[in-house]
Amino acid sequence: MTPAAPWPAMARIATNVAVLSAGSGPASFGITANLWGEAANPGYVLVTLRRDGRFLPLVMHERAFVANVLGAGQERVALRFAQHADGPGHRIEPGEAEPAASGPARMRVLHAWFSCAVTANMAFGSYEIVTAAIRDSGLGSQESPLLFHGDEFKRLAGS
Repeated sequence: MTPAAPWPAMARIATNVAVLSAGSGPASFGITANLWGEAANPGYVLVTLRRDGRFLPLVMHERAFVANVLGAGQERVALRFAQHADGPGHRIEPGEAEPAASGPARMRVLHAWFSCAVTANMAFGSYEIVTAAIRDSGLGSQESPLLFHGDEFKRLAGS
């Protein structure tokens, strides 16, 4: 099997679209990522971050992040935070996030959010798997999530 062989099949896996945020105040940054979750007690999430990226060191230093799951129609937000940035991610502007009592701020417009505390990390090829316990969570105003499938943003049928 050639290294590129799995990509056509992997493109058929539908995933959520989230913006991970870390840092606080004017030093708040975000990147677009996928989020996997387990509704255990306590709940856990798993994300993969590029090992050569600048966001991973920020998350590992802070030991916390917020997973902001985007809603249908938020493609522009996903694309903004997916672009290459000179810093650890794209700066989250003051009007884009709710101030947090402690830890990273969460985005204002979204489908759902999870405030997370890093519990473990492990090398995974050119990525780092980061697992985190969910400290708090909530629902946003968007009823339908934004999905990514077949190299395109998608919405659930009927949304």
